[in-house]
Amino acid sequence: PILIVDTADNSATFRNYAVIPGTEGDDANIYTYSGTFKANGELTTGTVTTTDNYQTITFTADEG
Repeated sequence: PILIVDTADNSATFRNYAVIPGTEGDDANIYTYSGTFKANGELTTGTVTTTDNYQTITFTADEG
């Protein structure tokens, strides 16, 4: 999950993401792996509150 916060007005968007497997490399010296970063779920908007200058936050989703 990734939460993006606009600290000017404490608005936020939240969404789950996933890495979809791509290919595995065949390099003899190191193991390589690649994938595609994709959204996995609905975008949720809301607001955050903080009491310690954004060291910790509480997310509240908008109703509706």
